[in-house]
Amino acid sequence: MDMATKWETLSKQAEVLEQQGSIAAAEAMWLSALEETRSMQPDDLRAAYTVDCLADITNRQDKVVLAELFFKQAVHLRTQALGPDHVAVAASLNNLAKFYYIRGKFGNSEALTRRFVEIYETSLGEYHPNVATGLHNLATLYHMQADYDAAEPVYRRALSIREKSLGADHPDTVKLIKNLATLMQSTHREEEAAQLSERVSGSITGSWKVVELPEEGLLRQEQDA
Repeated sequence: MDMATKWETLSKQAEVLEQQGSIAAAEAMWLSALEETRSMQPDDLRAAYTVDCLADITNRQDKVVLAELFFKQAVHLRTQALGPDHVAVAASLNNLAKFYYIRGKFGNSEALTRRFVEIYETSLGEYHPNVATGLHNLATLYHMQADYDAAEPVYRRALSIREKSLGADHPDTVKLIKNLATLMQSTHREEEAAQLSERVSGSITGSWKVVELPEEGLLRQEQDA
């Protein structure tokens, strides 16, 4: 069995084990798959995918130190393979930023989120929906720290992009409106908060927005092009 075939076999077995709830066994299988990537070319994105899976599975087990290392390695591997300004690198940065956000390390998360926004603005334009995603996350970071002066303009810029690109009734637009309304209440602008709240209904969420990584096969095609 060649290296590539063995990696594929191990990764599929790991995915099956995860689906069955055998998390520890799945982690061991992913580690074996990672070993198979050691001899692959530096730009082979199967290594980054494997590390992503290890970051997720160790994070789910609260193996915080290991998870952080894997999240960082995913950023490194994609940067090495695709260059620092690729949108897949930005998505990996967002995953690491979420890891820090959940643990209250807002300073670490902020720098990564700013870089995410910068990459997407440069690559896809300042009005791309994923720019709004990054801005939403950045505003949430400020909001969680009660830095309302910093949060408000970022929320408003994200909302403007969402309304133009997704429409006023899209769930992601609605979440932004809810969060901005909450900020208005926190800064004693009840009338403005009420006007925003009239547009939406439901509870406020401060959840981190995830950006899906491009398919690994598509990325390989981009490299070959």
